Amino acid sequence: EEQIVKPGAIVIDARPKAAYDKEHVEGAINIPVGGPMATTAADEAVKAVEVQLPTDKTAPIVVHCAVGGEAKACKAALVRAGYSNVVNAGSLATVKRAALKVPPQAAEGPEEPAQAAEGPAQQ
Repeated sequence: EEQIVKPGAIVIDARPKAAYDKEHVEGAINIPVGGPMATTAADEAVKAVEVQLPTDKTAPIVVHCAVGGEAKACKAALVRAGYSNVVNAGSLATVKRAALKVPPQAAEGPEEPAQAAEGPAQQ
């Protein structure tokens, strides 16, 4: 069985903000698309959170909603925005069953290892 949620994937919750506020996967970005048929609203919603999305348009993104329809609209909007590695995981329950833990995304990208001193330690 193929793993829907890849490690390191950005998770997007396409449900309305009230549903997101009530319950969501840790680290998920809320992009409320306004319904499964709301093409223009979905495009505008993606544009509104673009700063939170990866600059790498090939980064793995997993979209979900309550059942799957809003996630489908959100996925289509992300693809129109140039993202090429987007998966519709369907429902929140599906994502939760995947036992997904999403670390908060750093604004500048992955964390760099801390460097205690310049060069190799000498004794």
